[in-house]
Amino acid sequence: MRVGFDFDNTLINYYGVFHEIALTKGLIPSTISKDKNSVKEYLKKIYKEDAFTEIQGLVYGREIYKSKPTNHLLTGLSELLKFTKNKNLFIVSHKTKYPYIGERINLREAAEKWIEEFLKINKREIFPKENIFFEPTIEKKVARINSLNCDYYFDDLPLIIEKLPARIKGILYDPANKYENYNLEKISNWKYIHDFFK
Repeated sequence: MRVGFDFDNTLINYYGVFHEIALTKGLIPSTISKDKNSVKEYLKKIYKEDAFTEIQGLVYGREIYKSKPTNHLLTGLSELLKFTKNKNLFIVSHKTKYPYIGERINLREAAEKWIEEFLKINKREIFPKENIFFEPTIEKKVARINSLNCDYYFDDLPLIIEKLPARIKGILYDPANKYENYNLEKISNWKYIHDFFK
């Protein structure tokens, strides 16, 4: 059984980090909610979208260590490893090598180092380095998932799930029930990942 995962907002939780950096730079008031979208919408409203793009480069790059694995992820992956070996677990993410604007940081290297440090069970890596793929476009991401012959793929965006070929079971990671109107198979808590593999 071969299982693929998206990275951003699926395996890694950036909650609070965008807010912290924007606050440090004096771009937002402290009353803005700490989620990424609230920071984005506020900066968009005051015509500072480029500032958000620059913050995003920092969050995904130099400041990535401030982010944590999504809730109960390690518990869920520990359960998943009862059904398959880690050589059959993959990360496939849409991620450019460098930010569009701002500090020139290798975002892929930063993500790989985060994975190496945070995604471990009993000090053992969950995702072998050769099983981690960062693609420059959504189309190449979907093609990679297909070429890896994944049986299952988890992503936080309906757009990706809907683009997968029918033979791959796409599952939407939607912990806040943001996409309740989408008729897609979902998981809201990684603790229950084993339910998909019984």
